Amino acid sequence: GNTVRSSDDGEPAGTAGHPMLDVLAGSHMEDILAVVVRYFGGTLLGKGGLVRAYSSSVQEALQNAQLVEVRTLMRWRIVFDYSAIGRIDQFFRAGRIEVLSRQYESDVIYEFCSRENMEAELNELTSGNILIEYLGEFTQESLMPFGG
Repeated sequence: GNTVRSSDDGEPAGTAGHPMLDVLAGSHMEDILAVVVRYFGGTLLGKGGLVRAYSSSVQEALQNAQLVEVRTLMRWRIVFDYSAIGRIDQFFRAGRIEVLSRQYESDVIYEFCSRENMEAELNELTSGNILIEYLGEFTQESLMPFGG
């Protein structure tokens, strides 16, 4: 959401929480948290040294981070006549929609996932000669490159 918070947790004001938060804000990521534990330094580092230590710790963590994209997808099952295979396959290819399973029985049965509800398009494509069953939502996570 829009919750943004930082804390210096006993360090001199403005030397820990805000510098860390600035690094996180610059990463343009959402739903992120950083916690840094300091074992050495204190007054020996001075305020400037503390700011550098905390912000560089978060920068280093971001450089080594794995960014995960979480997508919510809808799973569908469609049942249709063999005469519609060409049109439906072209529709899925054009939309880059992966068919998870295909069964060829008295009718054709496909299962697939999509981000959007495609009932209207599939009904139009087959002139309503299709059975569409919504199977539910699930989340999918995929790793993405991130350089901090």
